[in-house]
Amino acid sequence: MGRIREHAPKRGARIKPHDAPPQINWDKRSPIFSIRHMAVTHGLDNRSIDQKAGIIDAFYRRNTLTWEQIRSAHRHGLGAEKIDRNAIRVPIPPCITPDTTILAFRCIGMAPMIGFREDDRFHVVWFDLDFDCYDHG
Repeated sequence: MGRIREHAPKRGARIKPHDAPPQINWDKRSPIFSIRHMAVTHGLDNRSIDQKAGIIDAFYRRNTLTWEQIRSAHRHGLGAEKIDRNAIRVPIPPCITPDTTILAFRCIGMAPMIGFREDDRFHVVWFDLDFDCYDHG
């Protein structure tokens, strides 16, 4: 029995070549903040209304920037800094794998919110308002 030859599809009314979906440049988008993976020990319980308002303000101020702008901003301003996972002093949840980059944003004065980025989303894991989540040295 002979082989059936494949024919390349031709452009027509019903046949179109497959186009790959466009690549999304997440750095050109504004961050979306998620608290899905927030640790109970460093969440919003037992926080004052002023602290909670400060956290919402930190989200709001960064929501007007793109990830590209955040990356170029100062780490103690609206920017972020990378945190070495060996500096973390609290239990690291399974959602943060060994290859995950841990970031910290200042949210209330110098107190950081710490988590990780996934596409345009920033997952807050800890609000470090007592400065006990990592070595700030």
